[in-house]
Amino acid sequence: MFYTSTAIQLTNFFVLYSVDSDSHISSRLFSLVSTFRADNFDDCEQHITELLCQKGHSVIVWYIRSLLLVHALLSSPDTRHLVSADIHIIESVIEGTFAAFKDSSAIAGLLLQSVASLNESVFASQNSDKSADIIRHCVEHTAFFLRKDYWACLTVISDLAQQPDPVISQAAQTLLPPLLARLSEEKQKPTFDKRLLSLTIASLTKSGALPSNHSSTGTFSDMGLAEQLLGAGSHASATDIIAEYAHQNGAGPSAETSNKGTAGDSNGQQQGVFTPENVARALALLASSAADENNDWSADEIAASLCKHCPSLSWEDVIYKLPYSNLNVKNESGAVFIVDVFLAATTGQNRPFPYSFMYEIWPDAAAQVAFLRYTLRSSSIAPHMLDKHMPTILADPVDLLYKAYHTEFARILASPWNSLSLILVLSHLLDSKASDDARSLLEAGITQEPLLVTLALARLKIQHPRLQALLQHNVARFLKRDFGHNGLFFELFRIYEKKMMMAFFCNIYRKDPAFSRYILDVLVDLGMANDLLLVPKRDDIVMLDFIVDLAVFASRRGMLSFETWFPGLLAELGSDMLHASLEIMHTKIQLEAARQRGEDKGVAAYSSAELTIMFKALGVMGMSPNNAANLKALYAQFVELVGELERTENECSSDEGQIEKEAESLFLRLYRGELSVDHMADTLEDLRDSLRIYMRKTYHHVIQYPLEEFSFFDNYPDKELTITGQLVGVLIQRHMLSPVSEPTILEMLVKALQSPASSKSFHFGMTALQACLYRIEQLPMFCTRLYQIPAFNQNNSAPAVKLIKSIIASAMPARNAKAGSGTDGAHSGMTPVLEDTGLEAYGQSRAANPRGASGMRVFQSVKPPPLPELDEAFAEPAEETKDKLQFAVNNLDRSSLEEKTNEVDKLLQPKHFIWFSQEIM
Repeated sequence: MFYTSTAIQLTNFFVLYSVDSDSHISSRLFSLVSTFRADNFDDCEQHITELLCQKGHSVIVWYIRSLLLVHALLSSPDTRHLVSADIHIIESVIEGTFAAFKDSSAIAGLLLQSVASLNESVFASQNSDKSADIIRHCVEHTAFFLRKDYWACLTVISDLAQQPDPVISQAAQTLLPPLLARLSEEKQKPTFDKRLLSLTIASLTKSGALPSNHSSTGTFSDMGLAEQLLGAGSHASATDIIAEYAHQNGAGPSAETSNKGTAGDSNGQQQGVFTPENVARALALLASSAADENNDWSADEIAASLCKHCPSLSWEDVIYKLPYSNLNVKNESGAVFIVDVFLAATTGQNRPFPYSFMYEIWPDAAAQVAFLRYTLRSSSIAPHMLDKHMPTILADPVDLLYKAYHTEFARILASPWNSLSLILVLSHLLDSKASDDARSLLEAGITQEPLLVTLALARLKIQHPRLQALLQHNVARFLKRDFGHNGLFFELFRIYEKKMMMAFFCNIYRKDPAFSRYILDVLVDLGMANDLLLVPKRDDIVMLDFIVDLAVFASRRGMLSFETWFPGLLAELGSDMLHASLEIMHTKIQLEAARQRGEDKGVAAYSSAELTIMFKALGVMGMSPNNAANLKALYAQFVELVGELERTENECSSDEGQIEKEAESLFLRLYRGELSVDHMADTLEDLRDSLRIYMRKTYHHVIQYPLEEFSFFDNYPDKELTITGQLVGVLIQRHMLSPVSEPTILEMLVKALQSPASSKSFHFGMTALQACLYRIEQLPMFCTRLYQIPAFNQNNSAPAVKLIKSIIASAMPARNAKAGSGTDGAHSGMTPVLEDTGLEAYGQSRAANPRGASGMRVFQSVKPPPLPELDEAFAEPAEETKDKLQFAVNNLDRSSLEEKTNEVDKLLQPKHFIWFSQEIM
């Protein structure tokens, strides 16, 4: 259906009346209306009411169209026989229908759709020879039936005058002169509708019915500023129009040009004429009329003219009045126009654009979403839209972030989406009549700035079901690396909302246990895995199922021994975790039974060894008879399943030849381009965490491949060598190497970068390094060793070299300051040595970011005194002593430091020092 420009702007009406294209319903309505008589009126009315209930208010448009058509047919002797309705009944129904709508804009909207779509009616299409007379009659009688509502009549007829249908437009243009002649008189009445007058002026301007020199006609001389500007058109001089408007209303130019005796009166007149409401209405109308990119109004000219005639005008008040002035921009140029006028009017005053007006609740939700959409889309407006009062992210955490993230962090700080206010207002708009548009805009924000939108949703803690679901969905996508900067997201999440992050993770895990692997990746990357797994707290029992799952996968990755971890946890927390442990066993056994029936893929299934460890630990605990019976029943189910489970686990696990072929096949697919590097890494993650032993062995074989082939890299083709380097870098970046294999891989990279800069081994090392930039700062000793390599240090154009130099410089503020030269250590002949973070060789995660006197983060560690000389060889303690020492360390906190130290002192002998130092590392 064709919608007129005026009808589109009557948004309050269109929220209620959305017209469908159902010719069957339209035909049925026409049939009913064409039989309206006194004897069957009640029956017809009942049928129409039923249609209204079925199709909603869109039926009203068809209903009015049918009434106008039937009235036209009854008014002509040539067509009266085609219908059997009573013309007096039809007229009474039309006037009664219009009287039911007290809002002129609603009546106008109904009639614009009804009359403009006359050609679409079934009757008009079937009687083309008579349609012109019928349509002409409908237009004429529309004005007749609206005679009691002047503003609705003027709006409808002026809009119909610009219709492409020549019959409709000519009939409407014939009716316009007498309506325009009454304009001045009607403006003085209480029923004066400024909004409909604005729409009328726009329609008249487009149709050419408005005189170009409107001020000379007297018909439009007393219009508001908005109507005068729009009526003149953008080809006219805004300066002249504003000056003429001021003159007509008795306001001269600025008081600075007036004599002293009349300066006060002049200022008062100017303020009375150019009020914030009046100016806001004018700007809103001009911005909203920019239909296609052809709004040629000069923001600078309008701002200069208004400032000349009213220098005391509050431009902030003007902007805040815009939502109440029918602002409804149709494209980016309309939004740009508003911002440009303000900036031009306040040039040199250092006054920021009052962007917060966008985040208030507007009376027209659809108009607010439209303005937000075009504002956020515009690159020229974005710098003026930064939310400095409620940003999602502040600049404060920059020193806590790895340097590799600084560039991206600076970019998102300057993004207009860095606004809690923006996300908050969009959340309100989701419950408005513009909910679909608001959701679309929010989804666009997630595509453009997923980090900012997701973090804002988390920080606002909005209890809106759709937003909560959206937040969890986004976090899940970050976990699966669907977004580009997942590392930075979790870094910021750790800083802002650590406790909330753990709650989200647990909730996501319970909805899909397969996510436990991805969650463990993040916790390892943030250095939080040990806090959760090795320092058990009674408060953590509420998410024991989540923690145990993490421990299972951590054990498969060589990060801990589940065989000692679970019994230790059980002994530490005791009966408090007994019930939760039985629930975990029940869930996992049911999951295994489903896997064996082919109903589950077994991604989160436990191995027979892992389940056996749990049964053994629970079996030696004291428990109630009821719990003991439950455990016995679970074990009976386990016995029935364990045979098939072990067969699945051990399938092909002893066939080393097959495992080697599987690993070689993966590399062949990678080199042929059948697998991307990221896809290869995803495949290796699946192998590493698999229930099947042969798959985990395949993973380890792939990891060993670069080490075994390193001596042959100089003979590798360039493509295969580059791909291998990228794979090694991604493995480091994703923490996919075990604590045993990672130092060996890093040592291989050091050797590669010690090769001549022109060698293929050096190229391999640089490629791998480039692929793990976001991990480098977690490896301080590795950075130090690379910094000491001359060939590497001279490659100043490489991003990895720049990053490492930056890391070194920030880690040595005290030494550089002491040198007194103000130059970097690299230029003063010093050899920097970054101190270890106290973790494993090359580090697995960073320490708590200690700071030096300059405020920058430095690498440091505790320096213990030299070991005493011992007469006996080093040895490991007994297993019982090991368990006690491990429990003491795992439960160490500030409140129990002295107690645990005394406990360890009693257990630990000098010959155990080496073992103990390795254990705590």
